[in-house]
Amino acid sequence: MDEAVSSGVRSLAADDVPQDEGQRFIKRDTAAAEAVEKYNWLYEIAASNDFVAPHAELVARHGSQAVSLEFIPNFIPLRQLFVRYLLRMRMKPSFLSLMREIGRALAAIHNATIPDRWVRHHIETDFHETARRYGLSQIPNSKPVPLHGDFGQMNIGIARDSGAVVVLDPCGNTEALVGHHLAYGDPELDVSLMLGFLEGQINSPAILLATHSRICKAQAAFLEGYLGGGRKIDLESAFAYSNAFFCFRMRKLGPLRRLSTRMLYNNIRGNSTVQDKVACIQRYLNV
Repeated sequence: MDEAVSSGVRSLAADDVPQDEGQRFIKRDTAAAEAVEKYNWLYEIAASNDFVAPHAELVARHGSQAVSLEFIPNFIPLRQLFVRYLLRMRMKPSFLSLMREIGRALAAIHNATIPDRWVRHHIETDFHETARRYGLSQIPNSKPVPLHGDFGQMNIGIARDSGAVVVLDPCGNTEALVGHHLAYGDPELDVSLMLGFLEGQINSPAILLATHSRICKAQAAFLEGYLGGGRKIDLESAFAYSNAFFCFRMRKLGPLRRLSTRMLYNNIRGNSTVQDKVACIQRYLNV
């Protein structure tokens, strides 16, 4: 018997397999076994908290291990729904209602017990220094939580048929704040990614239609769901991390990094410091 099969790894044919064959999605990962563990951990949380996440299986393919994921049909990413919101197109449920549900889903993830063997994610010093430039006064003293790691626009959405919130890929890529799959740390890390996306960290001309109040309402709805799920959050840190993460992502632009950052975060938009953002959010939060 093949060693991979005997150790619980199902073998696939050596030739290429369509990604959605048998309603599965095949994903390469350098730490495939850890990825499967993380996916199935999230799958169990979703099953008991009214949102959807794919089940995973470890498979052998082309001489290496890969992740076979349950295929979720008719997935609509949050990015697409956010553009509709900015264009003032009607949606059912409303975008703000959806953001509250997404906040509750993240709260359920953070309320889970940190599994054994997971490692503490420590934020790099230069990241904290960048966050301080946006107004972070002190490093938060939050109780560590299990981290999704990439809670952003393309990994969150809804299933078109049921309208259920869908949470995908909890295994961060090279641009994520958290690179290790089985990681726990500050809850502000996951929260900051969603706040940043709603701030306008999106590659779409629709962001030109984003008014200050419209963005704050979306962020407030997300936070209402998160706080309503029994969580606490250091808003100053969450917004500072959000700004800093955008700066880090724009490093590849070289000299244009500062220009792109100032276009998104400036006095005209009323979001140049975390104090500006916290003051805005507190006007809209209903908790």
